[in-house]
Amino acid sequence: MRNRQATYSQRSFLLRIYVASIVVIIIYLALSPLLKPDTTRLILLAMLGCALVGGYAYTSQSRHYTRSSHYYTVCCYATIISNALLNGGIGAPGTIWFLLCPLIAFITLSTRVARIWLIIILATVLLLFIFKKQVGSIEYKNLDAWYFTSYMLFFPMVYSIMRIFRREVSKKNVALNVLNQRLKVEREMLQHTQQEILCQSARIKEEENKAQARSLKLSFYLNQLIEVKRMEEVHSGNLEYAIQAVLQFLQKSMMLKNVALWHAEGHGQPLERLRHIGNDGSNASEPAFLYREQFVEAYEMLQTGAIINQCDNTREAAQLKTLFKHAQGNDSMINCPYFLEGKFAGFISCRASDRLWVAEDIIFVRAISDTISLAFKSHHRIVQQQMLEQKQREITEMNELLERKVKTRTQELNLRNKQLTDFSFTNAHHIRGPLCRLLGLKNLLSATTDCREVLKIADYMTASITELDNTTRETSKKLNALVEDKENFENQNLLQSGE
Repeated sequence: MRNRQATYSQRSFLLRIYVASIVVIIIYLALSPLLKPDTTRLILLAMLGCALVGGYAYTSQSRHYTRSSHYYTVCCYATIISNALLNGGIGAPGTIWFLLCPLIAFITLSTRVARIWLIIILATVLLLFIFKKQVGSIEYKNLDAWYFTSYMLFFPMVYSIMRIFRREVSKKNVALNVLNQRLKVEREMLQHTQQEILCQSARIKEEENKAQARSLKLSFYLNQLIEVKRMEEVHSGNLEYAIQAVLQFLQKSMMLKNVALWHAEGHGQPLERLRHIGNDGSNASEPAFLYREQFVEAYEMLQTGAIINQCDNTREAAQLKTLFKHAQGNDSMINCPYFLEGKFAGFISCRASDRLWVAEDIIFVRAISDTISLAFKSHHRIVQQQMLEQKQREITEMNELLERKVKTRTQELNLRNKQLTDFSFTNAHHIRGPLCRLLGLKNLLSATTDCREVLKIADYMTASITELDNTTRETSKKLNALVEDKENFENQNLLQSGE
């Protein structure tokens, strides 16, 4: 038999049964002067009382009631069977107390154990009936009184057991009712919790759907950004063409009513509308300007890099609503700044009908504004590259011109050097030779007195003088030509320098 933890009501029931049984034994012993039992019956009753007192003590200390219940039934059975064997067999008074064993087993243990005790009792009665000659030869004194006392004590004992059982069951029912109330409250709380869980589940499902929609939207915008980054127009350097393409792409991707680009050429300059794209593809070409004095707070907010969402109830958004005259109707706008070299250069204005701008839209517009900055940088890079190429061509032309000048001057200097060399050679040989001869002839003339030699020397001197005169004339012509070429060369250099 499996032991079970005793509850308070079961232990209390066993303790009350022990007390009731002890009271019955005390009554038996108290009536012994009237019933005049033999010594054996008194000894059995006393032993049963002692055993029940021990069982009571064990039950009050033990946590297991099954052992106490088995102990009680075994003690009762042993006492009753001993009484039957020693005092008349099946006809002995008190045999009816056999029914107490299956009754207690049924109440405290289980139906199966009660059935086992019923079988044991039936077998015991059957054996007592079969062997009644061997155990039934003893005659009782005051037999009627003993039967009357046994029945009068047995039925109150059964009634007491029923009352005790009903009282314990009532306590159990009260406890069960309290438990049922608690269970009812907990069930209601559980139902409420379940409703909350269902609501939370519905909200989580809704949030999952929103998150999935946002994920799809982000994926779409990411693909659009990849596509716009690959656009050839953005990197072509043609600013007007690039702005037109990017704004059309933005208007188509976000299904906007219109989109405009406002740009300032420098710090303190008014914002000019460079491009305006409508949902029908129209492109407004009329000039429009915005001045800082018209929206000071919104302008300062844009300078910080913040996006102005006209769905927000802010003073800056109200300024732009009033400025763009979109306060009426269901139109909503979002304005995203862009920067060039770290400085505020303008903003993109997107307009849609009856739309709440979410974070994905703001991220996408900000990425497009970065693309606009990239288009401006590409344009400036192309312009700078063209300027550098122009400067390079000018430098190349200047280098070629300088090379030609150097070559010409080198040729002229070589010519001048050659002329100077010829002049030096003429001065050293053609002029110096006749002078030296004249000096020698002069010395010879001073040293002779012979008329024929004098005439001969005079002829030589005349020839040298004639040669010197011819050389001097030719040298003078060469010198004049050299001076004239030098003046022409200097005038030409002055003209080239002036150019």
